[in-house]
Amino acid sequence: MALLDLSKVTETLTNLLEYSFLSSETWNPTSGTYVSPTISAKPPDALDPDSVGIYLYHIAEDTAYKNLPSPGYDNPPVRFIPMGLNLFYQLTARGSGDENGTINEQKMMGIAMKALHDYPVIDDETVIVALDDSVNKVLPDELDGDNKLRIILQPIAHNEAMNYWSAGNNPPRLAAYYQVSVVLLEPEEIQSRPGRVLTYGVHTFVEGPPRIDTCKNTISFTIPGETEAREVELSPAQASPVATPLPDPLPDPLPIGHKVSFTGSGFLVGDTSLILMNERWTEIEEVDPTAWQIEVTNDGLDMVIRERVTDSDKEVLPGIYAAVAKVIKQIKLPDGTTRDIEYLSNKCPFAISPRIDTIGPPDANNISTIEGYIFQHADIPEDKVIVYYGGTRLASRTAGTLDPGEFSIIDAENIKVRLPDNSVENTFISGNPYPIRIFVNGIESAPAWIDYPS
Repeated sequence: MALLDLSKVTETLTNLLEYSFLSSETWNPTSGTYVSPTISAKPPDALDPDSVGIYLYHIAEDTAYKNLPSPGYDNPPVRFIPMGLNLFYQLTARGSGDENGTINEQKMMGIAMKALHDYPVIDDETVIVALDDSVNKVLPDELDGDNKLRIILQPIAHNEAMNYWSAGNNPPRLAAYYQVSVVLLEPEEIQSRPGRVLTYGVHTFVEGPPRIDTCKNTISFTIPGETEAREVELSPAQASPVATPLPDPLPDPLPIGHKVSFTGSGFLVGDTSLILMNERWTEIEEVDPTAWQIEVTNDGLDMVIRERVTDSDKEVLPGIYAAVAKVIKQIKLPDGTTRDIEYLSNKCPFAISPRIDTIGPPDANNISTIEGYIFQHADIPEDKVIVYYGGTRLASRTAGTLDPGEFSIIDAENIKVRLPDNSVENTFISGNPYPIRIFVNGIESAPAWIDYPS
């Protein structure tokens, strides 16, 4: 995750040094009270006696992150992409000022350099156990997430190191130089998003049994002003769960948009089932072949997305999933017995999108109620539900009366939106339809429209 407060990186390094001194038998050779020298972020000439300094003296942009594309079309786009930074630190120590203090400086430098060497990557799991058996987490709580700080000792020659100190009568101080990367500087939050691509090109895939080459599905929508529905094939697939419970009898065919078709080879060489994977799940999940209406042919496998893996098990939330075909072959051994051999295909990613069932017409306050699945869940953070009307992002409100340009999640199946006010910029034309777009965990709902009121 990106950050804005660079001092949290410095705090991480001071934590690392402090906890390393508390765990060092060289610094605390006897049992009893364990101490650490003062660890400071001050520049070398401002250090107090008997302290270690880790001073941020330079920042440079990481060139590998300069050309990241903007996720929207906001201007200027550079404001909406994270800025990759390399931070450069100077490690110094200051003793008491006498000869023993100079020896102590070298001792402190050795322990500090070992700490920065022994922990080249710092993340959420990095902890240091002190001599008193206390467990100390190095990374501040504010940086929990995907942050990984990499520490590299800079190979600066001794004659070049002289340039880091001001000329004068004072001799240069003992110092080491480190690079910490990559720190992503927090961008502005995007306020727009490009529209959906409704047609795709032709792709070729290499076959190999058992193997999934591609997945696809078809969505159906009627553009306002037209009478006939359009059907668009999406590959990779992006389908929404079919409503639960299923109607009895089932419509034939099922409504378009819920079935995913996998193409490949080697599916009928044995008993075939389908496995789903998702980052929320600690274990892979084999779907119920009856509930998910699995149909297998030699070069294809179809399934209907359901709201749960089984009728009473894990819920299927919007997001990115991977499908794996599991084929069990029965092999006859030389002694006449048989043995089941399990083969797993490659992973094929596809998306499950939120479902829009009905959209109520705007009332007198331009508030419309959208019914669908699924907008609220313990595993869906509120900031992962984003709503756009046209190209305008609506603001989220958790309580109170909706203002123009805001939406509120009522429950798992209902969202209320209040259309933006048109009195200032005249962005919308009365009576014209504009797309309503709901993103959950980054996945967009199928095309839908709401007429802007007169």
